[in-house]
Amino acid sequence: MADAAEEEVDAFILKPLDEDLVYKYLLDTMERKLNPSEYASVLKDVRGFFRDGNLDKAFAMASMAKILGNRPAMANYYCGEVCRQWGKFEQALDEFRQGLNINQLHYKCLAGEFLTLKDLDKKDEAYQVISKISQHFPLTPELLKNAFILSILSHHFKDVEKYYGLYLRQPRKTPDLKLTVSAALLTSAKILLREKNVPKALDYFKKGAIISGRQSEYLSNVIDTLVAEKLGNECNDFIKM
Repeated sequence: MADAAEEEVDAFILKPLDEDLVYKYLLDTMERKLNPSEYASVLKDVRGFFRDGNLDKAFAMASMAKILGNRPAMANYYCGEVCRQWGKFEQALDEFRQGLNINQLHYKCLAGEFLTLKDLDKKDEAYQVISKISQHFPLTPELLKNAFILSILSHHFKDVEKYYGLYLRQPRKTPDLKLTVSAALLTSAKILLREKNVPKALDYFKKGAIISGRQSEYLSNVIDTLVAEKLGNECNDFIKM
C-alpha cells in the first residue's frame, strides 16, 4: 500500500472487503477512467510533463487544474513538488499545505511537506509530519529510514521502539534500512544507559546487533560502551555473538 500511495494509481482496496462495496467502487473507478472530468484530463497531462522532466509545463498545467477541480489537492501536490525541485521551498510548503487543507490525509501532500521540511533542515517539524504519516499509512523503506534518522536528530529517542515495530512488519528490508535501524538502536541504547535504563539499553543493543548481522564493528562498539559504563559483566552475551 505504501508503494501504491506513492504511485499514480487509480484506486486501491483495503481489507476487510464487502462484495457490494467492492463492485460499486470498481464501477466508479472504471467510470472515471472511461469518462474523465476536465480536471482529471489536465492532471493526466501534468503527470506526463512531470515524468518527462518538463517542469515549466507541469507547473502551468497544474496551476490550471487547481482552477478546474473542486478539491484539487493533487494539483496542489504537483505545483508544490515542482517548486520543491526548483528550490522554492517556502512556495512548495504553501502548495502542499493548501492541498492538506482540502484533505488533511492526502498522502502525496504529506510526503511533499515532509521532504520540503527535511530540505529546509527543520528537523522537529519534519519529524511531526513523518509521525503523522506513520499513523495513517505504511511507510516505504525510504520513509521509514528517515523516520529513524529524525527520531534521533529531534531527540525523540523513545519513539525508536515504535519504528522498530514498523520495521519488523516492513516487507522490504533494504540493506540501507537495516544499517539505519541498527545505528538508531545503538544511539538510543547509549542514551538509555545515560538515563540508567540498563535493561532497555541492553535490549536495544541486542536488537541492533542482530539487524546488523552481528558485525564485529557493531559488537565492538557495544562492548566498549558497556565497559566505559562499568557494565563489563553485561558484555558476555555480545562476546558470544
